[in-house]
Amino acid sequence: MLIAAGIGVGAWSLSWDDVASTEDDKASLTAHTSPSETPVNEPSSEPTTAAPTTSEETTPQKPLSPRVKAPAAADSEDTEPMLEKSRAESPSATPSVTPTSSAAFVLRNAYSGLCVDLDHRGAVEPDTALWQFTCNETRDEDNQEFQRVQAGEEFLLRNVKSGLCFDADGSGSEIPASRELAVWSCMLGEGDNQMYRSTASTYGFKLVHVKTGLCLDVSRESGNRKDLNLPLVLAECSSAGSQDWVFDPS
Repeated sequence: MLIAAGIGVGAWSLSWDDVASTEDDKASLTAHTSPSETPVNEPSSEPTTAAPTTSEETTPQKPLSPRVKAPAAADSEDTEPMLEKSRAESPSATPSVTPTSSAAFVLRNAYSGLCVDLDHRGAVEPDTALWQFTCNETRDEDNQEFQRVQAGEEFLLRNVKSGLCFDADGSGSEIPASRELAVWSCMLGEGDNQMYRSTASTYGFKLVHVKTGLCLDVSRESGNRKDLNLPLVLAECSSAGSQDWVFDPS
């Protein structure tokens, strides 16, 4: 009986050890399996962390999309024709202001005492020469009344009777000194040769031709600048009294 019991106990011990061993193996397997599951989960979490990185990279690109749709080159192409158009519409550098006309006056030369005049009373044609002549105080049927058509600091000199303006025949700065002046259809702006500006002088004002920088003067062809019918010319600006002009109210 004792031997049988011992065998039974021993058998029970062996089966318990086997169970224990089996449980240890399971635990070991579980221990080995758990780390293997963790790496499987970790890679799956890496794309999750990488996704925000991708969204962060694309987020700054959103403000760039308008520039891609409307690049600077396209903007410049759209802008250039507009600038060219505005330049074509306004070829001069004269300030874009509404021109104003002064009261009528007589333009008298401070040196000779004679007035700017046009030949052919009351019937002046374009290209009629400007000269100096005896001032006509009554102004009746005469061509000695003028106005300034002001645009900023520059102005046209317009004859009241004919509506024509002082003009220098030629092309801009290529107009030579001593070029005689005439009247022509008025054209406001530096695109033409009719604009002047005034500067104070000893006995009145110097009238400076904007395009050339020359001054309004009386021709010296006769040697005596007080002679009648001497043409008006452009000349190098100087201290000569014949370049001083007075605006006498009409």
